[in-house]
Amino acid sequence: MMSTACGSSDPTDAGPGDGDGGPGNGGNEGGTMDTDAGPDSGGMPMDYPWPAVDGKGGWLTGPTPNDAGNGSVDCFDVTYSSQAPTDEEALVIDGQYCRPKAPGKYPILMVNHGIFAYRGSMLASFAAMGFAAFESGYRGDGLPDNTEDGEITLCLDEAFDVRRMLAIVEELSDDSTIDFVDMDQIAMVGFSHGGCITMRAIAAEYAFHGEGRIDAAVDIFGPSDIEAVYRLWKKNYANILGSGQSCDNILLKENPFCVQMRKGITLTETIMGGTPDEVPEEYARHASLAVAEEIEKVDTPILIVHGVKDVIVPVSDSCRLVGELSGFDAWHLNAGSNVVTSDPAGCGELGIAWKDGTAPTTTFASDRTLIIYDDATHDVNPVNIIVFSAQQGPQLLARAKDFLTQHMLK
Repeated sequence: MMSTACGSSDPTDAGPGDGDGGPGNGGNEGGTMDTDAGPDSGGMPMDYPWPAVDGKGGWLTGPTPNDAGNGSVDCFDVTYSSQAPTDEEALVIDGQYCRPKAPGKYPILMVNHGIFAYRGSMLASFAAMGFAAFESGYRGDGLPDNTEDGEITLCLDEAFDVRRMLAIVEELSDDSTIDFVDMDQIAMVGFSHGGCITMRAIAAEYAFHGEGRIDAAVDIFGPSDIEAVYRLWKKNYANILGSGQSCDNILLKENPFCVQMRKGITLTETIMGGTPDEVPEEYARHASLAVAEEIEKVDTPILIVHGVKDVIVPVSDSCRLVGELSGFDAWHLNAGSNVVTSDPAGCGELGIAWKDGTAPTTTFASDRTLIIYDDATHDVNPVNIIVFSAQQGPQLLARAKDFLTQHMLK
Protein backbone atom coordinates (compact mmCIF):
# COMPACT_ATOMS: atom_id res chain seq x y z
CA MET A 1 0.00 0.00 0.00
CA MET A 2 1.91 3.12 -1.22
CA SER A 3 1.94 6.11 1.08
CA THR A 4 -0.54 8.90 1.26
CA ALA A 5 -0.64 11.55 3.96
CA CYS A 6 0.12 11.01 7.61
CA GLY A 7 1.66 7.60 7.52
CA SER A 8 -1.15 5.90 5.68
CA SER A 9 -0.42 3.93 2.54
CA ASP A 10 -2.25 2.90 -0.56
CA PRO A 11 -1.71 -0.04 -2.79
CA THR A 12 -0.63 -2.73 0.95
CA ASP A 13 3.72 -18.42 6.58
CA ALA A 14 6.40 -17.62 7.82
CA GLY A 15 7.43 -21.21 7.44
CA PRO A 16 9.50 -22.95 10.08
CA GLY A 17 13.20 -22.21 10.05
CA ASP A 18 16.11 -22.93 12.30
CA GLY A 19 16.96 -19.25 12.74
CA ASP A 20 20.31 -20.38 14.09
CA GLY A 21 22.21 -17.24 13.27
CA GLY A 22 23.81 -16.74 16.64
CA PRO A 23 23.07 -14.26 19.40
CA GLY A 24 21.49 -11.03 18.43
CA ASN A 25 20.19 -12.18 15.06
CA GLY A 26 16.60 -11.66 16.19
CA GLY A 27 15.63 -15.02 14.78
CA ASN A 28 13.60 -17.98 15.93
CA GLU A 29 15.57 -19.51 18.74
CA GLY A 30 15.16 -23.23 18.37
CA GLY A 31 12.93 -23.29 15.28
CA THR A 32 9.25 -24.18 15.54
CA MET A 33 8.01 -23.89 19.09
CA ASP A 34 6.96 -26.90 21.11
CA THR A 35 3.32 -27.37 22.08
CA ASP A 36 4.17 -27.38 25.78
CA ALA A 37 6.05 -24.11 25.59
CA GLY A 38 4.91 -23.08 29.04
CA PRO A 39 2.09 -21.11 30.62
CA ASP A 40 2.79 -17.97 28.60
CA SER A 41 2.63 -19.69 25.22
CA GLY A 42 -1.08 -18.97 24.86
CA GLY A 43 -1.82 -22.58 23.89
CA MET A 44 0.23 -22.17 20.71
CA PRO A 45 0.05 -25.10 18.25
CA MET A 46 3.25 -26.69 16.99
CA ASP A 47 2.93 -25.10 13.54
CA TYR A 48 2.24 -21.63 14.92
CA PRO A 49 3.15 -19.15 12.17
CA TRP A 50 5.12 -16.65 14.26
CA PRO A 51 8.50 -17.54 15.71
CA ALA A 52 9.91 -16.53 19.04
CA VAL A 53 11.77 -13.24 19.01
CA ASP A 54 14.38 -11.85 21.39
CA GLY A 55 16.14 -8.54 21.91
CA LYS A 56 19.72 -9.81 21.95
CA GLY A 57 22.28 -7.62 20.25
CA GLY A 58 20.50 -4.32 20.84
CA TRP A 59 20.83 -1.55 18.27
CA LEU A 60 23.37 -1.99 15.49
CA THR A 61 23.82 1.78 15.22
CA GLY A 62 22.52 4.72 17.20
CA PRO A 63 20.71 6.20 18.87
CA THR A 64 21.62 9.22 16.74
CA PRO A 65 19.60 12.44 17.18
CA ASN A 66 17.47 13.40 14.17
CA ASP A 67 15.49 16.52 13.32
CA ALA A 68 12.00 15.08 13.91
CA GLY A 69 11.84 16.38 17.46
CA ASN A 70 10.53 19.67 18.76
CA GLY A 71 10.68 21.78 21.89
CA SER A 72 9.26 19.06 24.13
CA VAL A 73 10.38 15.92 22.29
CA ASP A 74 13.70 14.36 21.30
CA CYS A 75 13.93 11.90 18.39
CA PHE A 76 16.66 9.43 17.43
CA ASP A 77 17.59 7.13 14.54
CA VAL A 78 18.66 3.53 15.11
CA THR A 79 19.28 0.40 13.07
CA TYR A 80 18.80 -3.17 14.20
CA SER A 81 18.94 -6.72 12.87
CA SER A 82 15.87 -8.83 12.21
CA GLN A 83 15.79 -12.43 11.02
CA ALA A 84 12.48 -14.20 10.57
CA PRO A 85 12.51 -17.92 9.67
CA THR A 86 11.99 -16.97 6.01
CA ASP A 87 15.26 -14.99 5.99
CA GLU A 88 18.52 -16.71 5.02
CA GLU A 89 20.44 -14.07 6.95
CA ALA A 90 19.69 -11.21 9.30
CA LEU A 91 18.38 -8.04 7.70
CA VAL A 92 19.37 -4.52 8.73
CA ILE A 93 16.25 -2.51 9.54
CA ASP A 94 16.04 1.25 10.07
CA GLY A 95 14.07 2.58 12.99
CA GLN A 96 13.49 5.71 14.99
CA TYR A 97 12.02 6.70 18.30
CA CYS A 98 10.79 9.88 19.93
CA ARG A 99 10.42 10.55 23.64
CA PRO A 100 9.49 13.48 25.85
CA LYS A 101 12.52 15.54 26.88
CA ALA A 102 11.51 15.48 30.55
CA PRO A 103 13.01 12.63 32.57
CA GLY A 104 10.70 9.81 33.58
CA LYS A 105 9.34 6.47 32.44
CA TYR A 106 6.80 6.62 29.64
CA PRO A 107 4.38 4.03 28.21
CA ILE A 108 5.60 2.48 24.96
CA LEU A 109 3.74 3.09 21.71
CA MET A 110 4.76 1.10 18.64
CA VAL A 111 3.70 3.22 15.64
CA ASN A 112 3.27 1.10 12.50
CA HIS A 113 3.28 3.04 9.25
CA GLY A 114 1.87 2.33 5.81
CA ILE A 115 3.96 1.19 2.85
CA PHE A 116 6.66 3.70 1.93
CA ALA A 117 5.41 5.99 4.70
CA TYR A 118 8.28 5.55 7.18
CA ARG A 119 8.88 8.83 9.02
CA GLY A 120 5.42 10.01 7.99
CA SER A 121 3.52 8.63 10.96
CA MET A 122 3.57 11.63 13.30
CA LEU A 123 5.91 9.94 15.75
CA ALA A 124 6.81 13.20 17.48
CA SER A 125 3.15 14.11 18.01
CA PHE A 126 2.54 10.79 19.77
CA ALA A 127 5.62 11.38 21.93
CA ALA A 128 4.29 14.84 22.80
CA MET A 129 1.20 13.10 24.22
CA GLY A 130 3.44 11.35 26.75
CA PHE A 131 4.56 8.19 24.93
CA ALA A 132 7.95 6.72 24.22
CA ALA A 133 7.07 6.18 20.56
CA PHE A 134 8.98 3.69 18.38
CA GLU A 135 8.74 3.10 14.64
CA SER A 136 10.27 0.32 12.54
CA GLY A 137 11.09 0.94 8.88
CA TYR A 138 10.26 -2.75 8.15
CA ARG A 139 11.93 -4.99 5.62
CA GLY A 140 11.92 -3.78 2.02
CA ASP A 141 10.16 -0.57 2.98
CA GLY A 142 11.53 2.53 4.65
CA LEU A 143 11.68 5.62 2.49
CA PRO A 144 11.07 5.34 -1.28
CA ASP A 145 14.67 6.39 -2.01
CA ASN A 146 16.21 4.39 0.84
CA THR A 147 14.63 0.95 0.98
CA GLU A 148 15.42 -1.52 3.72
CA ASP A 149 17.11 -4.88 3.41
CA GLY A 150 14.81 -7.67 2.28
CA GLU A 151 11.50 -7.45 0.49
CA ILE A 152 8.00 -6.33 1.47
CA THR A 153 5.89 -9.35 2.40
CA LEU A 154 2.54 -7.57 2.86
CA CYS A 155 1.65 -8.05 6.50
CA LEU A 156 3.65 -11.19 7.22
CA ASP A 157 7.27 -10.74 8.33
CA GLU A 158 6.82 -7.00 8.93
CA ALA A 159 5.05 -7.98 12.15
CA PHE A 160 8.21 -9.86 13.14
CA ASP A 161 10.29 -6.70 12.53
CA VAL A 162 8.00 -4.70 14.84
CA ARG A 163 8.15 -7.37 17.54
CA ARG A 164 11.94 -7.55 17.21
CA MET A 165 12.20 -3.79 17.80
CA LEU A 166 9.95 -4.08 20.85
CA ALA A 167 12.05 -6.97 22.17
CA ILE A 168 15.21 -4.87 21.81
CA VAL A 169 13.60 -2.05 23.77
CA GLU A 170 12.71 -4.56 26.48
CA GLU A 171 16.24 -5.99 26.56
CA LEU A 172 17.82 -2.52 26.77
CA SER A 173 15.33 -1.53 29.45
CA ASP A 174 16.25 -4.58 31.51
CA ASP A 175 19.92 -3.56 31.59
CA SER A 176 19.05 0.15 32.05
CA THR A 177 20.57 1.21 28.71
CA ILE A 178 17.11 2.62 28.04
CA ASP A 179 15.77 4.21 31.21
CA PHE A 180 12.73 6.11 29.91
CA VAL A 181 10.24 3.31 29.13
CA ASP A 182 7.61 1.60 31.24
CA MET A 183 7.60 -2.00 30.02
CA ASP A 184 4.37 -2.62 31.92
CA GLN A 185 2.53 -0.34 29.49
CA ILE A 186 2.71 -1.15 25.76
CA ALA A 187 0.36 -0.08 22.97
CA MET A 188 0.36 -0.19 19.17
CA VAL A 189 -1.20 1.98 16.49
CA GLY A 190 -1.09 1.25 12.78
CA PHE A 191 -2.03 3.12 9.62
CA SER A 192 -3.12 1.15 6.53
CA HIS A 193 -0.55 -1.66 6.01
CA GLY A 194 0.54 -0.82 9.56
CA GLY A 195 -2.99 -1.51 10.81
CA CYS A 196 -2.78 -5.05 9.50
CA ILE A 197 0.72 -5.40 10.98
CA THR A 198 -0.62 -4.21 14.33
CA MET A 199 -3.33 -6.89 14.36
CA ARG A 200 -0.84 -9.64 13.55
CA ALA A 201 1.69 -8.36 16.07
CA ILE A 202 -0.74 -8.23 19.00
CA ALA A 203 -1.87 -11.78 18.23
CA ALA A 204 1.74 -12.99 18.21
CA GLU A 205 2.64 -11.11 21.40
CA TYR A 206 -0.39 -12.58 23.16
CA ALA A 207 0.55 -16.08 22.01
CA PHE A 208 4.05 -15.79 23.48
CA HIS A 209 3.50 -13.58 26.53
CA GLY A 210 -0.09 -14.24 27.53
CA GLU A 211 -2.51 -11.73 29.04
CA GLY A 212 -1.56 -8.15 29.70
CA ARG A 213 1.23 -7.87 27.13
CA ILE A 214 -0.31 -5.22 24.83
CA ASP A 215 -2.58 -2.77 26.63
CA ALA A 216 -4.23 -1.09 23.62
CA ALA A 217 -4.22 -1.36 19.83
CA VAL A 218 -5.60 0.90 17.10
CA ASP A 219 -6.10 -0.14 13.47
CA ILE A 220 -6.63 2.89 11.20
CA PHE A 221 -7.98 1.79 7.79
CA GLY A 222 -5.91 -1.40 7.77
CA PRO A 223 -6.45 -4.12 5.15
CA SER A 224 -7.87 -7.44 6.25
CA ASP A 225 -8.22 -8.98 2.76
CA ILE A 226 -5.49 -8.30 0.19
CA GLU A 227 -7.62 -9.69 -2.64
CA ALA A 228 -10.35 -7.13 -1.91
CA VAL A 229 -7.74 -4.36 -1.88
CA TYR A 230 -6.25 -5.54 -5.18
CA ARG A 231 -9.65 -5.71 -6.87
CA LEU A 232 -10.49 -2.19 -5.66
CA TRP A 233 -7.28 -0.89 -7.25
CA LYS A 234 -8.08 -2.62 -10.53
CA LYS A 235 -11.54 -1.04 -10.45
CA ASN A 236 -10.03 2.38 -9.67
CA TYR A 237 -7.57 1.99 -12.54
CA ALA A 238 -10.31 1.18 -15.02
CA ASN A 239 -12.65 3.92 -13.76
CA ILE A 240 -10.85 6.71 -11.91
CA LEU A 241 -12.90 7.49 -8.80
CA GLY A 242 -16.10 6.76 -10.73
CA SER A 243 -15.34 9.43 -13.33
CA GLY A 244 -15.75 7.10 -16.30
CA GLN A 245 -12.12 7.75 -17.30
CA SER A 246 -9.53 4.95 -17.45
CA CYS A 247 -5.90 5.21 -16.43
CA ASP A 248 -5.10 3.62 -19.81
CA ASN A 249 -6.04 6.95 -21.39
CA ILE A 250 -2.77 8.36 -22.74
CA LEU A 251 -3.58 11.73 -21.18
CA LEU A 252 -4.06 10.19 -17.73
CA LYS A 253 -1.25 7.63 -17.50
CA GLU A 254 0.93 9.99 -15.46
CA ASN A 255 -1.91 11.23 -13.29
CA PRO A 256 -0.63 10.76 -9.69
CA PHE A 257 -3.61 8.60 -8.75
CA CYS A 258 -3.10 6.39 -11.81
CA VAL A 259 0.61 6.07 -11.07
CA GLN A 260 -0.24 5.11 -7.51
CA MET A 261 -2.76 2.47 -8.59
CA ARG A 262 -0.39 1.04 -11.22
CA LYS A 263 2.46 0.76 -8.72
CA GLY A 264 0.19 -0.88 -6.16
CA ILE A 265 -1.16 -3.44 -8.60
CA THR A 266 2.33 -4.30 -9.86
CA LEU A 267 3.78 -4.50 -6.34
CA THR A 268 1.02 -6.80 -5.15
CA GLU A 269 1.27 -9.13 -8.14
CA THR A 270 5.04 -9.32 -7.65
CA ILE A 271 4.79 -10.14 -3.94
CA MET A 272 2.00 -12.67 -4.41
CA GLY A 273 3.39 -14.22 -7.57
CA GLY A 274 0.34 -13.41 -9.68
CA THR A 275 -3.24 -12.21 -9.58
CA PRO A 276 -5.91 -13.47 -7.14
CA ASP A 277 -7.29 -15.70 -9.90
CA GLU A 278 -3.85 -17.24 -10.47
CA VAL A 279 -2.70 -17.69 -6.86
CA PRO A 280 -5.77 -17.37 -4.60
CA GLU A 281 -4.06 -19.21 -1.75
CA GLU A 282 -1.34 -16.55 -1.55
CA TYR A 283 -3.85 -13.73 -1.24
CA ALA A 284 -5.82 -15.74 1.32
CA ARG A 285 -2.93 -16.14 3.75
CA HIS A 286 -1.96 -12.46 3.93
CA ALA A 287 -3.45 -9.76 6.15
CA SER A 288 -5.49 -10.01 9.30
CA LEU A 289 -8.55 -12.04 8.22
CA ALA A 290 -6.19 -15.00 7.89
CA VAL A 291 -5.47 -14.85 11.63
CA ALA A 292 -8.87 -13.71 12.93
CA GLU A 293 -9.08 -16.73 15.25
CA GLU A 294 -5.82 -15.68 16.90
CA ILE A 295 -6.87 -12.02 17.15
CA GLU A 296 -10.11 -13.14 18.80
CA LYS A 297 -8.11 -14.64 21.69
CA VAL A 298 -6.25 -11.48 22.70
CA ASP A 299 -7.22 -9.46 25.76
CA THR A 300 -5.96 -6.22 24.19
CA PRO A 301 -8.53 -3.40 23.88
CA ILE A 302 -8.93 -2.71 20.15
CA LEU A 303 -10.20 0.31 18.20
CA ILE A 304 -10.76 0.06 14.44
CA VAL A 305 -11.63 3.19 12.43
CA HIS A 306 -12.29 3.47 8.69
CA GLY A 307 -14.00 5.66 6.10
CA VAL A 308 -16.60 4.74 3.48
CA LYS A 309 -14.87 6.94 0.88
CA ASP A 310 -11.56 5.08 1.22
CA VAL A 311 -10.32 4.31 -2.31
CA ILE A 312 -7.15 2.50 -1.17
CA VAL A 313 -8.43 -0.03 1.39
CA PRO A 314 -12.15 -0.81 1.09
CA VAL A 315 -14.16 -0.08 4.21
CA SER A 316 -15.52 -3.61 3.93
CA ASP A 317 -12.10 -4.87 5.09
CA SER A 318 -12.62 -3.45 8.58
CA CYS A 319 -16.24 -4.56 8.74
CA ARG A 320 -15.41 -8.09 7.59
CA LEU A 321 -12.71 -8.41 10.24
CA VAL A 322 -15.06 -7.23 12.98
CA GLY A 323 -17.66 -9.67 11.63
CA GLU A 324 -15.21 -12.48 12.44
CA LEU A 325 -14.56 -11.21 15.98
CA SER A 326 -16.77 -10.81 19.04
CA GLY A 327 -17.50 -8.13 21.60
CA PHE A 328 -17.36 -5.07 19.34
CA ASP A 329 -19.47 -1.96 19.79
CA ALA A 330 -19.99 -0.81 16.18
CA TRP A 331 -20.80 2.79 15.33
CA HIS A 332 -21.77 4.33 11.99
CA LEU A 333 -21.46 8.11 11.64
CA ASN A 334 -22.92 9.88 8.61
CA ALA A 335 -21.32 12.86 6.87
CA GLY A 336 -22.73 15.16 9.54
CA SER A 337 -21.13 13.01 12.27
CA ASN A 338 -24.56 11.88 13.43
CA VAL A 339 -25.08 8.29 14.56
CA VAL A 340 -27.13 6.14 12.19
CA THR A 341 -28.03 2.49 12.70
CA SER A 342 -28.09 1.46 9.04
CA ASP A 343 -25.23 -0.48 7.44
CA PRO A 344 -22.50 1.72 5.98
CA ALA A 345 -22.04 1.27 2.24
CA GLY A 346 -19.85 -1.79 1.79
CA CYS A 347 -20.63 -3.22 5.22
CA GLY A 348 -24.00 -4.87 4.69
CA GLU A 349 -24.97 -8.49 5.33
CA LEU A 350 -22.18 -9.08 7.85
CA GLY A 351 -24.38 -9.41 10.92
CA ILE A 352 -22.97 -6.29 12.57
CA ALA A 353 -25.42 -4.57 14.94
CA TRP A 354 -24.86 -0.82 14.62
CA LYS A 355 -25.40 0.99 17.89
CA ASP A 356 -27.69 3.90 18.55
CA GLY A 357 -27.09 6.73 21.01
CA THR A 358 -24.00 8.85 21.54
CA ALA A 359 -20.87 7.66 19.77
CA PRO A 360 -17.69 7.50 21.86
CA THR A 361 -15.26 10.38 21.69
CA THR A 362 -12.99 10.69 24.71
CA THR A 363 -14.51 7.75 26.59
CA PHE A 364 -15.03 4.25 25.19
CA ALA A 365 -17.47 1.99 27.02
CA SER A 366 -16.32 -1.14 25.18
CA ASP A 367 -12.82 -2.57 24.98
CA ARG A 368 -13.54 -3.42 21.35
CA THR A 369 -14.88 -0.60 19.20
CA LEU A 370 -15.45 -0.08 15.47
CA ILE A 371 -16.27 3.36 14.08
CA ILE A 372 -17.12 3.87 10.40
CA TYR A 373 -17.30 7.39 8.97
CA ASP A 374 -19.27 8.12 5.80
CA ASP A 375 -17.14 11.15 4.91
CA ALA A 376 -13.59 9.89 5.47
CA THR A 377 -11.13 8.49 2.97
CA HIS A 378 -7.63 6.96 3.25
CA ASP A 379 -6.25 9.98 5.06
CA VAL A 380 -6.43 11.51 8.50
CA ASN A 381 -6.63 14.98 6.97
CA PRO A 382 -9.56 16.61 5.15
CA VAL A 383 -9.54 15.81 1.42
CA ASN A 384 -10.69 18.22 -1.29
CA ILE A 385 -10.19 17.18 -4.91
CA ILE A 386 -12.13 17.81 -8.10
CA VAL A 387 -14.00 14.50 -7.98
CA PHE A 388 -15.03 14.52 -4.33
CA SER A 389 -14.30 15.84 -0.86
CA ALA A 390 -14.07 14.04 2.47
CA GLN A 391 -13.93 16.00 5.70
CA GLN A 392 -13.98 13.46 8.55
CA GLY A 393 -10.37 12.28 8.27
CA PRO A 394 -9.23 14.18 11.38
CA GLN A 395 -11.84 12.34 13.45
CA LEU A 396 -10.12 9.02 12.75
CA LEU A 397 -6.88 10.27 14.25
CA ALA A 398 -8.64 12.09 17.10
CA ARG A 399 -10.49 8.92 18.16
CA ALA A 400 -7.25 6.94 17.94
CA LYS A 401 -5.54 9.38 20.29
CA ASP A 402 -8.56 9.43 22.62
CA PHE A 403 -8.58 5.63 22.80
CA LEU A 404 -4.85 5.50 23.54
CA THR A 405 -5.22 8.21 26.17
CA GLN A 406 -8.02 6.34 27.94
CA HIS A 407 -6.10 3.08 28.12
CA MET A 408 -2.53 4.33 28.53
CA LEU A 409 -2.29 7.87 29.89
CA LYS A 410 -4.93 8.10 32.64
